[in-house]
Amino acid sequence: YLPMAHIFGYVLNLIMFISDSRIAICSPQTLLTSSPAHAPGQIGDLELIKPEFMIAVPLMCERILKEIYRKLHARSPVAAPIFTYLMEYKIRWKSRGFDTPILNRLVSRKVNEQFGGRVLTMIVGSAPLNERTQAMVQEILDIRMIQGWASSRILAFH
Repeated sequence: YLPMAHIFGYVLNLIMFISDSRIAICSPQTLLTSSPAHAPGQIGDLELIKPEFMIAVPLMCERILKEIYRKLHARSPVAAPIFTYLMEYKIRWKSRGFDTPILNRLVSRKVNEQFGGRVLTMIVGSAPLNERTQAMVQEILDIRMIQGWASSRILAFH
């Protein structure tokens, strides 16, 4: 599985190179301003790069959720449950084909600003991503997420 995941990442990098896009490689330790490897006052990689397109692995999506909830718990004991309720509300309405412009403006835009403010699409590869994690990250950032992972015989996109 791992060689196919590396090939998948390589192909995506080639596509970005051929399309004359800017390519930046970040470490999970320096991704966000609040990442553990940063000294106080340093800016995270995503705020500097301001990507429109991201390639990630499932572990990175899990860390993104963990960091968001860590910040919410630090803010207030009720912030995380309220945030979870709002995101589940948004997921429910999106699954029915409706948009939630008020939540997009009040919540998702603020979180997306932590990622440079311009992220539109994220491709997650190397392994299947938990459905709940995908739905949460997709709605929290208000982006389109595509899963691309390799099984023993096929390269699947969801």
